[in-house]
Amino acid sequence: MKEDTLKKVVSEIINTELDDGVSFKYERMMPIREEDEYNDFRVSIEA
Repeated sequence: MKEDTLKKVVSEIINTELDDGVSFKYERMMPIREEDEYNDFRVSIEA
């Protein structure tokens, strides 16, 4: 998955309204395992 696509997916997930009183905030996305042929990212969120 490309970085911009992953950002959109994460944004959609964390902005889903549930009546549970929990909210999330996107903090950052960092590449991991850069030597692999496919993209890997670590997404940090705050609850």
